[in-house]
Amino acid sequence: IKLDNIISDSEIRYTTDGSEPTKSSMLYKEPITLNLDKGNSVILKSRTFMPNGRKSSVHTGEFIRLEWKESFSLDSPETGLSFDYFEKEVFTIEEITGEPDRTGVISKVKLPDDLENNFFLLVLSGYIKVPEKAVYNFELSTARGKGILCIDEMNVVDNTSELSRYNQQTGKIALKKGYHKFNLKYFTSSHGKLGLSCSYNNIEMKEIPASWFFH
Repeated sequence: IKLDNIISDSEIRYTTDGSEPTKSSMLYKEPITLNLDKGNSVILKSRTFMPNGRKSSVHTGEFIRLEWKESFSLDSPETGLSFDYFEKEVFTIEEITGEPDRTGVISKVKLPDDLENNFFLLVLSGYIKVPEKAVYNFELSTARGKGILCIDEMNVVDNTSELSRYNQQTGKIALKKGYHKFNLKYFTSSHGKLGLSCSYNNIEMKEIPASWFFH
């Protein structure tokens, strides 16, 4: 793991046990090697300390040893993702229950048309068909909202820790070529924006096209 910052004469301190980094934590000098056991994760937290005594916010990463996810065989899937739309206020993903106010099919990861500019939540579900065996790096953008992306029932990207004007997080998963279960939950208090991109096998980060989604 390589850590860096743009502040000269500062130092990075880090922990790998989930605790908050302090001035006495391990000093970062060179890239860190993490020993990952199957089924267990390592929480890496880092913080920049400046000569004048100021310190940055804590940056957190969770690292898990990836196992290849097998693809699914589907008979005549239809294009697009199914969506459930709820007009109500929630504060956590766990509160997304009950019957939706609206259902339908949408071509890709985005907000449906003609949404009310108030509290709402959206659940997108179906399958994503990846073109080759690779470690996929997904980038979830949830402007003015919170969201969580699950693929093959694995939590890949979690943007639920804070509600900011523009929240963007990334996460990786190892997928074999073909269809994989897809689920994305998003909720907001205003008409926000939603987007999903990915990169793999040295291909740059791009928005995922509609041709990848099925239900």
